Amino acid sequence: MIALREARAQDGADLVALWVAAWREVFPQIDFAARLPWFESHLDACRAQGAVVTVAEDEGGLAGFSLFDGKTGVMDQLCVAPRAQGSGVARALMAALKAQAPRIELTVNRDNARALRFYEREGFRVTGESVNPRSGLPILAMEWRRAAPA
Repeated sequence: MIALREARAQDGADLVALWVAAWREVFPQIDFAARLPWFESHLDACRAQGAVVTVAEDEGGLAGFSLFDGKTGVMDQLCVAPRAQGSGVARALMAALKAQAPRIELTVNRDNARALRFYEREGFRVTGESVNPRSGLPILAMEWRRAAPA
């Protein structure tokens, strides 16, 4: 069973550890532990501007989280613990975002095939291409829009 809730202050260390583990799984050649100071300050800055961190928990504890700014429609992060990948955590987090937002924008590493397949299944379409300024890796801009009522 997956339960969603808004992140609490005491979740901070666990969120950061999950972020490192999830990204290390995708791009093991990048030292995400060295990027911790950036991520911690980025997370704080996003939250200060109104973005919300939604946590997904399962029987094993923290299983994933999303970082979403409802004012801009930008999903900055969608991270799933390696142990929980394929368990429905990403779908549950995405369903919660789609229920509250008419539009969601995100960027994804072009070489992250698993994430690309997930977003395409979720109805996202590619809207642009650029390079991540921190990693230098190519990224795709993607967008999902709620279908207009018929």
